[in-house]
This record gives sequence, C-alpha cells and structure tokens, in this order.
Amino acid sequence: MLTKSLFCKALYTLLGVLFLSSASLNAQNGLVLKGGANYNYLGYDFEEGYGDRFGYTAGLAGLFTVSPSFIISPELAFSRRSIELFTPVYLDGNPSFIDTDVRLGLNYVDVPLHFGYGYLPGSEGAPEASLLLFYAGPQLSFLTSQKNQLLVNNNKIDLGEFDEIRNTLIALNLGISAGIKGFYADLRYSLPVNSLLKGDHRGDGLTTMAITIGYSFIF
Repeated sequence: MLTKSLFCKALYTLLGVLFLSSASLNAQNGLVLKGGANYNYLGYDFEEGYGDRFGYTAGLAGLFTVSPSFIISPELAFSRRSIELFTPVYLDGNPSFIDTDVRLGLNYVDVPLHFGYGYLPGSEGAPEASLLLFYAGPQLSFLTSQKNQLLVNNNKIDLGEFDEIRNTLIALNLGISAGIKGFYADLRYSLPVNSLLKGDHRGDGLTTMAITIGYSFIF
C-alpha cells in the first residue's frame, strides 16, 4: 500500500511540475511551506453514528502564473485525519464492537492540483507584496498507515488496521489563500467524491476542512 501510494504520488507530482514549469516560463511563480489543523467528519451533513475529530497537516505547494490572473498550484502534503465511529459492528464483523466506540487515526499523502484566480506579490497591477488566490481542483489521497483505538470506559486500546477502509480517496477542494510580505494563510473545504469504507453504499465520504499558515517564496 505504501509503495503504491508513493509511486502514484511521485508520478502525479512530476507530470504536474514539468507541465507547469514549461507553461509558466518567465512568469511570476512561488513556493509555499505550510502546516496547520484539519477538522474531519463522515457524511455530508454530520450524520448520526459518527463523531468529528481534529487532525493536522503539513506540506509544500507551488504557485505558477499561467496568465496575469490565472494560477495553477500543485501540492504535496501529509495529513493525519481522525474520526470516531459509534458501535461500528461492520468493521471486521467483530461482535465485540457492539457496545464500544472506535477512533480511527488515518495517515494520508495528499496530492491536490488547484486552478485559481488571483495574483502573486510582484504581479503587474497587484497590490505590493500581497498574495490572493481563489481556487478549486481535484485531490487524490493515498492511505499510508492507520493508528486505530478502541474506546472502552475512558480507556484506549490499540487496534490493528482495518481492510474495510479504502486505500485511495478522491475529493474536490475549494479554498482561498492570502498573504502579505511572505506570510501565508489558507482556508480549504474538501468535498469527498467516494466513500471512506469499501462496503459503504450510502456515500458517506470523509469530509475535511483545513486551515494552514506558512511562508511563501516568490521568484
């Protein structure tokens, strides 16, 4: 699973960087180092049976100006997402889960490709030393590992990995990035396309909202 995810990640990133580098030659470009928190829940409207949890994320994003207002931003990030399942008897068909809760800790390599409207510091007609970008685009997330726990009477018991969880998630990201004099902030909503569990036919996806801060290098 890890080998497959790293291969897909590397191939996806390489193709994106090669294309963007040629498309944005002699244009204003940038690189962003960032990290922050994410908020996760299953379903599209906080359905019963699931508990929301916070996690964290860190990564690297490119900013490539294709036209004065059109920017393409490939990204590579690591994210830890966590949720709680209440009495999840469908995991492994284990009857011992009937009166207990399970906390999932899921580690992903995220590879988004964003298309945005905005400007970078130094762009013609843009405010001095400022960055603004409204963006949207697809994201592939590759599961690298799991750290799951069984919650019983305020005690936490380590569990193994669940085969029922998909190895690859697909999402559509919507967000806004802003910055001034190198300082960078990003707010993002990630809408799931497929469900988290292989056997889940109700379409319960892993929805994520994230806020990150960092530093942008413009060149």
